[in-house]
Amino acid sequence: MRRILILATLVMALAACGGSSGGGNVAAGPASDPVGAVNNYINAVKAKSFDKLGPLVCAAKRYQMVGAFTGAPSALLSAMTFDVQNLNVQQTSINGDAAVVHLTGKLVTTVDAGKAKDAVKQLMGSQATDQQVNDFITAMTMNKDIAQDIDVVKENGGWVTCSSLSGIGG
Repeated sequence: MRRILILATLVMALAACGGSSGGGNVAAGPASDPVGAVNNYINAVKAKSFDKLGPLVCAAKRYQMVGAFTGAPSALLSAMTFDVQNLNVQQTSINGDAAVVHLTGKLVTTVDAGKAKDAVKQLMGSQATDQQVNDFITAMTMNKDIAQDIDVVKENGGWVTCSSLSGIGG
């Protein structure tokens, strides 16, 4: 059951943060503004640079936000692609060292079933049927509109993402 929860958390994390319209470089640390913080996080996820996520997220949520990716097998992550079409990232408020950035777009997530099947079966356990594995892979494939508020905070002189990526729509 824990394995399924890790996999479900990964899918929701990907769904919540999506991807960016351009590959861009992956930032090594905090951004100079709240919108940049969200874009940095999105670019790192899209580039599958999960080892670089730590400095891009707030200390209070680092374990939760980075753990969704580090707890998943690399075979599964490499089988997934995602993008956000018509990505729009706008700062909606700022109050001292806290800000809210609104993200909208159309999330398109695809999974190469051939590459993902063994990893999903391993996560689900030996008693998982082929149909259950296939159904889960199908459920990970998305094409849906997203709209989410992202909390951003200023830490160590720069802006970092600090939202729980537990669902879509904030």
